[in-house]
Amino acid sequence: MIATMTREQQKVAKRILAADGYLDLNMPDHALRELDRIQDAENFEASVYYLRGSALKAMDDYSAAIPWLEEAARMIPAPLSRFAWRSLGECYTTQGEEAMAELAELAAETAEIMGEDFDLADEDVHGLVNPPNLRPQGRLENHPQQDDQEK
Repeated sequence: MIATMTREQQKVAKRILAADGYLDLNMPDHALRELDRIQDAENFEASVYYLRGSALKAMDDYSAAIPWLEEAARMIPAPLSRFAWRSLGECYTTQGEEAMAELAELAAETAEIMGEDFDLADEDVHGLVNPPNLRPQGRLENHPQQDDQEK
């Protein structure tokens, strides 16, 4: 996948992977420095937002993490958005916002249900680095808006 990207996109992807690695090593400050070096995230905004929110959460800066995780959760398609929604719910819980935490958990559960037939091993799925490729195919069963549009 990296071979088909422009040089700038390759740089962004490498920084995102480095930031993710730093988070795996419990080095959120290093992850933030990597993310700060990204000048134009192009198609990678969702990944950058999710990683920035995760790094801030790892540093116990929950109020700063919330807007980043909110935006990531909205941008990342189901079922992968469940990770951002759950992380967001944890931030709300630590801030004492139980109602918001419950809504975030409900959104995570919904994302998981929407993606039950989603195959992470599918050749078309390349990971969080390129979120538009992660959109599940098919029709949602019993979705009122889709039913209205078909009439």
